[in-house]
Amino acid sequence: SNITQFKKGDFSINSNIDSQDEIGAISKNFNQAIENIRYLIESKHLFMRNIMHELKTPITKALFLANMIETKDSKEKEELINNLNAMNAILKQLANIDKFQTQFSNLILETIDVEAMLQQLGKELQSDAIAIKKYEEPEIIANRELLAVAVKNLIENGLKYSNDHRVTVALYRKKVEVRSRGEALQKELEYYTQPFTQESKNQKGYGLGLYIISEIVKLHNFTLSYDHKDGVNIFTIALQP
Repeated sequence: SNITQFKKGDFSINSNIDSQDEIGAISKNFNQAIENIRYLIESKHLFMRNIMHELKTPITKALFLANMIETKDSKEKEELINNLNAMNAILKQLANIDKFQTQFSNLILETIDVEAMLQQLGKELQSDAIAIKKYEEPEIIANRELLAVAVKNLIENGLKYSNDHRVTVALYRKKVEVRSRGEALQKELEYYTQPFTQESKNQKGYGLGLYIISEIVKLHNFTLSYDHKDGVNIFTIALQP
């Protein structure tokens, strides 16, 4: 049904009811709402594409110049290059999300071997500070590339901001939890899932990590939740019940 498709994020639908009664009025309002949503989504995509286009060239030039710099402080140069590479990686992730959002019906879904995916992410991050605890055998159907991006972002946040720079990933049948020790978020999760937000002006970070995760979760009709228990931050990606 149209309502089911709407719930799944398909905004290409329209109601075909054309009567002059209250049901017809509801149908007309429904179609108008869908049209407004389509316009807002396309405006958001256009905005993000413009940002990516405007940032890509200066970041590429800055990387080239940073590698050409001769300095006695090699640590400072390395930090600059790492930061530019991180920003470049975020732009690529945003480009991937935009591509999949505009081709939603072509999203390739498959049953994911989450444990193997996590082991691969550990190698990519070159970190032995990631512990995997499997409480149940995961049964998660998703786009492999996008799910890996979402989980990787959560792990990187945990490694970067936790007190001990360690992360535990807990696997359940229909959810993945990323746990790390540290202070609780100061605001509601929804605040951080908006682009370019951060705790304070003095905090490092690009304010896009949780936005990227949130967009991937929405594409799959999953849920993203946050809790803080006994000094542990818990981010959960879960299938809809």
